[in-house]
Amino acid sequence: MSESEATAGKAPGREIRLTLRRIAGGARLVGLAWMLVLVLVALVREQLPHPAFGWALAAAAVIWGLVTGFDQLRGHDSDPSWITAGDTLLASFALLAPEWAGSSDLFYGGFPGIAVAAAAVRGRRWGWAVAGVLSVVTIARF
Repeated sequence: MSESEATAGKAPGREIRLTLRRIAGGARLVGLAWMLVLVLVALVREQLPHPAFGWALAAAAVIWGLVTGFDQLRGHDSDPSWITAGDTLLASFALLAPEWAGSSDLFYGGFPGIAVAAAAVRGRRWGWAVAGVLSVVTIARF
């Protein structure tokens, strides 16, 4: 097999991984935007005893959206480890923030689920690891 044939055989796999990364990245951005809207609605509508947690989550959603959005432009096959770690940290904070803020609404939307799905695109083990961490955080919250 020539080198060009070997390279051509690998290209479709790379294209699939890149497409999956773009889909996961788009879902992440939609999840962050939805979480931001829900947080802002809770901040405006409710008299939160500790609104700083809501504002911190809103700021984190905007910053993380910009960071991960610009990272998508690099065109790598999969998210780097630090993206998965950041998604996990933000999703953990998002799961805890409504209670800490004193909200009756769960204003994180579907972002924790999107973090698990984005990690699963990176690799099955990553998906299970993120799901495990977020499950522990959810159980600890209760």
